[in-house]
Amino acid sequence: DLGLTAETINGTGPYKMVKWDKDEQMVFEAFADYFEGEPPTKNFIIQIIPDQASRAIALETGEVDIADGLAVNDVMRLQGVEGISVNFYKGQGLHGLQFNCANEYTQHTKVRQAISHAIDRQAIIDTLYAPLGEYAATAPVSEVVFGYNDMGVVPYDPELSKQLLTEAGYPDGFEISIMCYPNYNQMLPATEMIVAMLGEVGITATIDVVDNAGFNGAMGNRTTPGEDFPWAMFSMGYGPSSLDADEGLRRLWVTSPDGNNNNNYGWYSNPEVDRILPLAQVEMDPEKRKEYYKEVMQIVY
Repeated sequence: DLGLTAETINGTGPYKMVKWDKDEQMVFEAFADYFEGEPPTKNFIIQIIPDQASRAIALETGEVDIADGLAVNDVMRLQGVEGISVNFYKGQGLHGLQFNCANEYTQHTKVRQAISHAIDRQAIIDTLYAPLGEYAATAPVSEVVFGYNDMGVVPYDPELSKQLLTEAGYPDGFEISIMCYPNYNQMLPATEMIVAMLGEVGITATIDVVDNAGFNGAMGNRTTPGEDFPWAMFSMGYGPSSLDADEGLRRLWVTSPDGNNNNNYGWYSNPEVDRILPLAQVEMDPEKRKEYYKEVMQIVY
């Protein structure tokens, strides 16, 4: 039970956890013997509020002092509310759609490339995110992660998409389903836009919206590629807490030796990626590590 209850949490930080109601809240008190001195804020509570709208209401009513990850319309509205300060910062997280490489269609590299080139990322940004200055990802990890390499935005090219589909053996397209977890910011309307874009190149896609329980259930307990996982693409969040590309790439893209694939929910498998990432993991020269990660990101991208 070490680390699973408030009583067994150990650390050296300025606060100590005194209560943990799982999925509800964590209560912290200042640690008087902290080596840099007792912090001026004597206690704080982290409340778990899954719904974005509820987080915004809690902030506006004074129920909470800080709220993270609000919806676009709430952020825009709260910028004009007296007494509330809206701050923007670059995070390690990315939200998007990941391919299921065990799917009948998306197991093919050219199909994945065709789908990627069929998506007008700038149109999605302009329609759903533009007021906040968000932008499309330029690598499989965000720019605040060590090892990041700017690879540019995948270009929107529907004609190239159609060509790739023909080369893959699907000149008339096909039908797929996409799993959407709407709690990610603007994920449902973004997925709806992507479905329309795929239709322009001959791919018919439908959306299966899942709740938190459905999302977690679909992600876990799979030891066989494709088992109980009918979707060709699915919502996914990416963000290494270590801010290092080892965690950001290895846990998502390496073929697991036990076959369970850990966080590699899309069953991606590439022998070069499997060869390079363990080398980067033990390399002591940071510049050499960056070269390893650049090579891996080029393959994945």
